[in-house]
Amino acid sequence: MGVRVNYIRSLQIGCNKLIGKVISNYSDVVLLKSILDENLDENISLSSLRRFFGLISPTKPNKKTLDILSKGIGFRNFLHFCDSEARNIEWNSLRLIILIEQKEKLTQEDINGLINLKNENIPLFSYFIFQIIIKEKFNLLINIFSNPEILPKEIQKIGEVADSMTQAMRKLSINSINELIPYLNSNYLLRNFLIYYSVDYNSFYGWYLKIIKSDKIYKNFNDSLFHELIINTSLFLSGNKINELPKVPNYMIKKIHPILLGRYIGLKTINSINDNLIFKNVPKGSEILFFYEIMTILILTKKFKTMSKIENLYYEEILTSNGDTFEDKISISLIAFSINNLKDNNSKLANLNLKLINFELIVSSYHDFIKLLSCIPSYHIEIMNDNNESALKILQEYYDLKNKLNFKYFSDKFLKTYFD
Repeated sequence: MGVRVNYIRSLQIGCNKLIGKVISNYSDVVLLKSILDENLDENISLSSLRRFFGLISPTKPNKKTLDILSKGIGFRNFLHFCDSEARNIEWNSLRLIILIEQKEKLTQEDINGLINLKNENIPLFSYFIFQIIIKEKFNLLINIFSNPEILPKEIQKIGEVADSMTQAMRKLSINSINELIPYLNSNYLLRNFLIYYSVDYNSFYGWYLKIIKSDKIYKNFNDSLFHELIINTSLFLSGNKINELPKVPNYMIKKIHPILLGRYIGLKTINSINDNLIFKNVPKGSEILFFYEIMTILILTKKFKTMSKIENLYYEEILTSNGDTFEDKISISLIAFSINNLKDNNSKLANLNLKLINFELIVSSYHDFIKLLSCIPSYHIEIMNDNNESALKILQEYYDLKNKLNFKYFSDKFLKTYFD
C-alpha cells in the first residue's frame, strides 16, 4: 500500500509539471482537464480530478482515472507508469549507495537516504553493507552503525542484513579481521549484527571463531557466556572434549536469550542421561528458539527418547514461526522428527518431514550445516528403500559438506552406523 501511495504522489507531481504549476484550486483542475481533453480521446470528469488532488473529499482513485492521468503525462497506462517509477527508484537507490561508498562520514542527507533504502529495499540495503565490508571501509561502517535509525528493527530484516555481513566477512584476510576488531569494541550494535544475530556455522574455523576467541573483545557476563558456549560448540563439532562450562546462577537462567539458554543446556546434556534440565527450563513462547541447538545436540548424541518427548510435548510450538523467518530452527526439528520416524521404521513419514524443509529460505550462515545434518535421515531413507545409487550420492554430499565445514564429528562411521 505504501508503494502505491508513493506512485500516486509521483503521478500528481507529473500532472503538476504538465500544467506548469502546483494544482491547488478549481482553475488548475480546469486547465489540466482541457490539456487532457485536447491530447486524449478519453474523458475524465472535473469531480474525479478534484478528488484526485484532494480539492474535495478524496476517495481511492479508480483504475480509469489513474490510466487517463498516466496517459496524459506520456505513459501507456498506470501500470506502465508504476514500472517506470520502480526503475527510477531502483536507479536512485543505486546512485545513492555508489556515492556513499566513496565517503568516510555520512551527512544527514545520506542518513535519510539510507533510512528510505532500508524501508523500501532491504536486499539492496544488505548488499550495500556487504560492499562496505569487503571494501574494508571500516570508518564508514562504524559511522553507519552509530546511527541506529538507519538499521532495520524487524527480526527478519535484521537477519537478512546480518547474513550478508557474515558472507562479506568470509572474504576478509586475517589481517583485515584483526583491523576490524577494535571497531567491534567501539560499537556494540555492530558486534550484535556480526556476532550474535547470525552465528556463522560455515565459518566456525575461519573469521567467526577468530573473533569469538579474540582476547581483544571486551565481554560482560552474557557476552562471555555466549563466547564460551560457541567455543565449546566448535570443540564438540570438531570431535574434541568440551571445556568445563561456566556456572550460570539460577537467577540468570530466565534472563538470558532463549537460544543462548538452549545452547548452554544442550551442551550440559552431552554427557548426561537425564533430560530433566531441558524440560524444567523451557521458556514459554520461545520454544522454537530454545530447542534449536538442543535438538542439534540430541541428534548428534542419538538421544532418540528425548527428541521424541520434545516432539510429543512441543510439536506445534517449535514448528510455528509466528510470521518470522525461523526456517533454520524449524529445519533442525524436522530433521529430528525424521530421525525418530526412521527409528520407528517409517521411511515414508521420515521422507515427508524432510520434504517440509525449504532450503531456499535458510540463511547462508546455517545452510551447509543444516544440509549436512539432513544427510543423516536422507541417507538412511535411501538405504531402507534399497536405493543404493541415491544413497551413494548423499554419502558424497555428506563428505563434501563435512570437509568444507571441517566438522570432524561427522565421520564415515557416524553416518553409516547411526542407528546401530
